[in-house]
Amino acid sequence: MYELKDLVWGYRKYRNETPHELAKELDVPISVIDGLEMGSFKHPNSRLMKKIEDVTEDLNKEELGAIGRGYRIRATLGSDFKYYLLGMRQKTGINPKELQKMTLNDCHKTIGQIPFDYHEIAMAGRELIE
Repeated sequence: MYELKDLVWGYRKYRNETPHELAKELDVPISVIDGLEMGSFKHPNSRLMKKIEDVTEDLNKEELGAIGRGYRIRATLGSDFKYYLLGMRQKTGINPKELQKMTLNDCHKTIGQIPFDYHEIAMAGRELIE
């Protein structure tokens, strides 16, 4: 199940929009988009939820959520993302070189669908180097 923050971020990345463009599309201030994507704005009013539902209605919300989660993992880990890639191969069998052959959104969707804690995967990758 996706989280709202991942759905919003995934939708924006899927559409290749900036936060400003999404704010304009949803007719909200940019601070609302930032809050939604950061997870600090967890309970939007029914009007905004309806707008989010409307723009995502013809899309696979699970996939959008996975895309958003994948981008979040990469952003959160920063320079430690390289360890995540190493640990991902060990924990899931996914070869990081296969990710390079994918579109950016498919790559992040694959990363976001991994059911393990991303810190745990990054630590496993770090242990392979040490």
